[in-house]
Parts: sequence; C-alpha cells; structure tokens
Amino acid sequence: MRRFLSIIIIAALLPGLAGCALFPAKKQGVEQLLVVQAMGVDREGPRLVLSMVSAADSSRGEGPVRLSGSGPTLAQAQRDIALRSTEEELLCAHTGHILLGEDSAGAALGEVLDAVCRSRELRMDVPLYILRGGSAELALLHAGDERIGAVEQLDALSAAAMARDGEKPPSAARIAAAQAGDGCALIAALRCAEAAEQGEDGAVLTLLPDGRAIVRGGDILGYLEQEDMLALDLLRGARGVHTLPLTLPDGQTVTVQTAPGSTRRRLLRTEAGSRALGLEISLSASVLEIRGGGVAEDGALGAALEQELLRRALRLVRLQRSLGADFLGLGDRPLHLTVSARISHTGDLRDAP
Repeated sequence: MRRFLSIIIIAALLPGLAGCALFPAKKQGVEQLLVVQAMGVDREGPRLVLSMVSAADSSRGEGPVRLSGSGPTLAQAQRDIALRSTEEELLCAHTGHILLGEDSAGAALGEVLDAVCRSRELRMDVPLYILRGGSAELALLHAGDERIGAVEQLDALSAAAMARDGEKPPSAARIAAAQAGDGCALIAALRCAEAAEQGEDGAVLTLLPDGRAIVRGGDILGYLEQEDMLALDLLRGARGVHTLPLTLPDGQTVTVQTAPGSTRRRLLRTEAGSRALGLEISLSASVLEIRGGGVAEDGALGAALEQELLRRALRLVRLQRSLGADFLGLGDRPLHLTVSARISHTGDLRDAP
C-alpha cells in the first residue's frame, strides 16, 4: 500500500518538476504566446547572451519581434528576457534556427547541444549555424528591417539548401552524432553583409551562406568555403546541385551546372600488401554559359571538369589530414581517388552576354 501511495505522489509531482527544465513546454492559449522562431547564443565572459526573434506578422501589421537577455546559464538568460520583456509568454517549440557567434561558438556549442537534448520544446532536428566574424546577437537583432527580419532570411537560406542539396543545413542531432562518432563536425557558416538595396533607415544587413565551420570539441579548426561545397558533397556521397566555372586551355570560360553525382567506395590492396580506400566519383554536367568565342567540345569540357573536380577534392583531403579531423569520414587509410565526368549537352550557348 505504501509503495502504491508513493507512486501516486511521484506521479502528481512530475508535471511541476517538468517546468524546471530549460525552455519548458507552455500550456497557455495560443493568443498569449510569442512564438520564437530563431535563437542566438553568444558568450561574454562568464555570461551567456541569448537572443530570440520571431517573424513579422503581416496579418496584424506587426514587424519582427527581437529580444535579448543574459545570465550565467541559458535558463537564466531566458528568465532575464522574460523579466525585462513586455512581450507575452515565450513558446520555443517552433524554433527553426539556432545561431552561434564565431568568437563564442566553441565555448557555447556544448551548452547549446545539451540544452537542445534536454529541452521538452526544442527539436533535435533544428539547424545550427555559426556566424563568421560577428555575434549571433548582431545577426538576429539587426538583420533585415521593420518588415523582414532574420527569421525570414534564415527560412529562405534553409529552403535554398533544401532545393539545392535535398536536405537542410546540419542539425543539432547530426552535429552531436558527428562529434561523438568522428570526433568533429561540420556546422553551416553564415556571414552578415549589407544588402544591395538601402532601407528607409540606411544600410540593411542580410545573412548569406559562407561555407562550413570545422569544429572539434570546443574549437573551430577552420572553415570550408562556398566553393568547397561541390567537392564536399561528392566526397561524402551527398547529392547536391552546383554551378561551376571552368577555364579551357584556349582561354574560353564555361559555366556548367552539375547534376547529383554518385560516389563509390571500396577497399583496395596496395602493392605493399596494405589496404587503401578507393573512391570513384562520377557525375554529369550541362553547360549554362560559354564566353570567349568558338565552340567548346564536349571532350575538352569533360576533361576540364574532371581536372577541376580532382583538384578541389584533393584540396579537402589534404586539409582533413593536416587538421587531423575526419570531417569527410574517409579515415586515415591511403586514398586512391578517381573522377569521371561527362557533359550531357552544350546547346547553342556561345558568347553569351
């Protein structure tokens, strides 16, 4: 009987205990909640700075909501926002993006991943980003204007990545798994730039993709640039679509668009009897533009494409091994890399304007 009563008491206490977690689930009516759609985390000395933003609500004529607070922990930073804000209760279940400032990314990454894992609201598939050369607070609170903010920009970047690569930027779950399995992870990198069009109050900041950050533990080892994304996809067997400029021996400049390629891995035995990793990459591409006169032959285009792909792939392999970080998942075996490419068609795109 005592055991039965103990179980009843514990069950009654569980709902109250759940409210102590970071980003606890809210039970208020929808009209009482502010839906947080993007978060940013920076570290300033012993304190964490938490930024929260929501998209503009055009139906009510309201612009983006931008909030910020700080504290020794993320939970206390969230409470600081709640205490100082005149907004409604915060609902974090619809957070679609988490951004880390570059200077504090290494120190804050572990805390953010832990918070996502423990939270009852935040999803493990939420994408993470690192802002190169700036703070997450700067990006989230100042990107855009009074009509469009950081949320709309991040949504557009995520949709473009889905259309190009067939997947969103690396999520918290994928990053945590890579850290645990390979000892390092790739995190989508962004940068802030001034938009070409000026807003009513002057320059408008916009968020742009800027490669991948190579992270091991709490350290950023380096970055892959945007031009490295094609080779990264091919080496890891991803199926992205990319645009690539080529320069032919006769001086012509040709822009091609690659179709999703295929990557085959197999173990090889070397002459010395050791084992090596054989990597066979094949893909096709179509011509978008030709500059410089003349007709570009498919054979010359295919050879130029193979040479450029091999150059880019070997650069990433050398980078991985110089850093001692297996972000390509190739291990440390000797690598035998072959690339085959073909041009599917050239069309009549000569001397395009």
